[in-house]
Amino acid sequence: DVYKRQGEVGARFLGIDVSLAPHPEITRSIAGAIERLGVQPFGGVGTLTVIASLTHVLRDIPVPRTGFCGVMLPVLEDAVLGLRAGYESVSLPLLLAAAAVCGVGLDVVPLPGETTVEQLAAIVLDTATLATRLGKPLTARLMPVPGKRAGEPVEFDFPYFAPARILPVVGTIPSSWFALIDEQNTQGE
Repeated sequence: DVYKRQGEVGARFLGIDVSLAPHPEITRSIAGAIERLGVQPFGGVGTLTVIASLTHVLRDIPVPRTGFCGVMLPVLEDAVLGLRAGYESVSLPLLLAAAAVCGVGLDVVPLPGETTVEQLAAIVLDTATLATRLGKPLTARLMPVPGKRAGEPVEFDFPYFAPARILPVVGTIPSSWFALIDEQNTQGE
């Protein structure tokens, strides 16, 4: 029994993160599993509904839970997601929308090396805004890849990353917004 063992090892059992997490092997792809459920291609219509349904099932598992307990969609760690990245069906806006129903966020997303600080800040602000609205933490592990442009293939000599394509970053918000946000955050001090 885990509760009996916790005293023996000097740790307290808080629960299990029941998240669905992929592996770079194509047979262990979460995006591939979603495609096998009928969404073709991953990122097409129906994707958010299937992700939300899977997340609901995970949250109903009758065990103590901790962590994200959602459907993880790390672009560089999922072979099918990496293959679809940079095409119409998988984009930053889609991944951010998926974060609203899967509970994880933007995870190891390869971006163009020329992505500006303002664009990165805007992506983080979009993620933070969504996290605040939903009342839950979301990640933003963004990876600008030096020398790479949107749509170009990228591979790393790392066994836990799958080949992918660089996702485009479209637009930004004016720097004046950052001043407004900073002002709003300091008014209460």
